[in-house]
Amino acid sequence: MQHLIVIQSTDVDTIDDTPTLFLAQAQLQTIDAGYQDRGLQTPEWVMDKLQAVSREIDTRLKGELMRQLRASEARLAALRTRSEIRRDEQARVDALRGRLASL
Repeated sequence: MQHLIVIQSTDVDTIDDTPTLFLAQAQLQTIDAGYQDRGLQTPEWVMDKLQAVSREIDTRLKGELMRQLRASEARLAALRTRSEIRRDEQARVDALRGRLASL
């Protein structure tokens, strides 16, 4: 994790690790809250950077969840019995034959 102070010229697209993204998000939320507490309009650059950081965090979270899902599905598939594997393969064969027959 790098030390980060978000200012208007900070390029949030170059932040390469998730903990630093969370740090940037917290700083931007604090800046927004400071403006809101004083009844001022939050600068557009703060909101733009906050949205960009939030999108990047969501993208990385989705990628990590997909990786975990694939790993769990692979472990689950490895636990299938031979009859389950045979049944699933037969269903695939039947579906392929049906598609071929319709062409």
